[in-house]
This record gives sequence, C-alpha cells and structure tokens, in this order.
Amino acid sequence: MIRAKIKAIVCSDMPDGDFSAFRPDDPKSFSCGLQLLVGPYHEAGAESFQLTLCTPQWLIDNHPEDNVIVGKNLLIVLEYNYPRIVQWLNRYIERCAGETWQDVAKRVSYIGTWEFDDYIPYSQH
Repeated sequence: MIRAKIKAIVCSDMPDGDFSAFRPDDPKSFSCGLQLLVGPYHEAGAESFQLTLCTPQWLIDNHPEDNVIVGKNLLIVLEYNYPRIVQWLNRYIERCAGETWQDVAKRVSYIGTWEFDDYIPYSQH
C-alpha cells in the first residue's frame, strides 16, 4: 500500500514561496495560491497539486452577488491559522493511500489540481 506525504508547501503569494512566512492583512478575508508537493511516504520525489486557500469573506468580497462560485480546488477556512491549516493538510494527505501512485494521486487531487490531470501519454505508432 502506497501512502502520500507532503514534501513541501509553496505559497505563490510569497516571493520565495515560503508559506510559513505568509501573513494576510486580514486573517478573516484573504486568498493565496498554494502548491503542494506530494510524493510517496518513504520515497524520494514529489508531484505538484495546485489549490487556492481562502475564506468565505474573501469570496463574498471578491465576487458579485449574482455570481456562482464552483468550489473545485478551493480550500476554504474561516480564518488564517497557519499551524491549523498545515496540520489539516498533512492529515488529509497522509490518509491518501492506494495500490498504485495513480490511485493515491487521484485521492490527493480531490483538493488540488494534479499536474498530470488529463495527461495522455504519447504513443508511438
């Protein structure tokens, strides 16, 4: 059985990508892009999963009332709390397991777009 592990969390809103240094101006109304680098628990290597971390208030503040928001690749928190967010992400990812890495990555991709979503291998004819 293969289990997943977060190898790194990169924040696209930080110049150096350091999510631990991210501090929103308003912890109850913010958004930031995250890249999770996830790989097999006891092996080297990782693949990328992209998601947006935001609050309900940020969604309200940044979308018209008549807009429909699809929640794909959104991780919604009530307020910014770095330790709680990282703890939740680690727990979620470590519960993703399967017989193949493809099975595991599919489970991880429920919260973030996998870099190989919709990938079709090139076949030589």
